[in-house]
Amino acid sequence: MSSLKSKISKIQYTPKFWIILIISLIILLVFYYALLDRYTPYTDDAYIQTYVVQVAPQVEGRVIGVYVQNNQFIEEGQKLFSLDPRPYEYTLEQLKATLVQTQQEVDQLKSAIVSAEQGVKQAQADLVFAQRKYNDLVPLAEKNYIAQLELDSALDQLRSQEATLGQAKAELDSSRQALEYTIEGEFAIIREIESQIAYAEYNLAQTTVYAPSDGYISNLQLVNGAYVDVGDAVLTFVDDES
Repeated sequence: MSSLKSKISKIQYTPKFWIILIISLIILLVFYYALLDRYTPYTDDAYIQTYVVQVAPQVEGRVIGVYVQNNQFIEEGQKLFSLDPRPYEYTLEQLKATLVQTQQEVDQLKSAIVSAEQGVKQAQADLVFAQRKYNDLVPLAEKNYIAQLELDSALDQLRSQEATLGQAKAELDSSRQALEYTIEGEFAIIREIESQIAYAEYNLAQTTVYAPSDGYISNLQLVNGAYVDVGDAVLTFVDDES
């Protein structure tokens, strides 16, 4: 018995025993981690990605309707909240009235151009007549066939017609300049009002906000009657599609 114990003691303390033991433990650990990774995998690199959007109005106004709640699932295009549209409706109506008035002014300017062109032609004809009359009277006045007063009167008439022609040309230029600028064949003053109307229509449409996609509502900070400014984050939208 004592002999067996002595043999076991010798085996335990030999370098070969320790080498075999360490190698065996390493093999066991490798096998253990292989099984662990297969049945209970773990990694520090794993993550979950989702898109979170802070929803903010593009226009300011008083809240008149909130149609969602926190943690509620909503579908794309579903109404979220509304702002009072009346100020934007009033602005749009004013601009439409301005457009009608501007179109009338354009028609009047067109008529004014036609009238001014006729005025220039008439003034040119009157000037030609006044110039001929004066030219005819000059030799008669030199021979004292007519009084100097008559020649002076003809000269005054000639100068008056020159002034009339200059004024008629100025009126024609003024009318033409008002309609001189066009954008893609349309008068600039009309296009400007139409652009303002398009922007007013966009602002009016922004008074109602809709869900950009399927998702969930979070951090809702809206109540009826509250006033919100442009860019104020009033709720968080968590995109379900991500």
